[in-house]
Amino acid sequence: MHDYAHIRILFFSSSNVFAKHQVIVKAKHRFLVQHASYSLTVAFNHHLIGL
Repeated sequence: MHDYAHIRILFFSSSNVFAKHQVIVKAKHRFLVQHASYSLTVAFNHHLIGL
C-alpha cells in the first residue's frame, strides 16, 4: 500500500511539472510570435517610410 501511494505521488508530481512546463512553453511561444509579428510590422513600416 505504501509503495503504491509513493508511486502515485511521484506520478502526480511529474505530471504537474510537465503541465507547468507546457504552460511555460506556450507562453514563450506566444510571446515570440507576438514579438516577431511586431518586429515585422515595424520593419515593414520603416520600409514604407523609406520608399
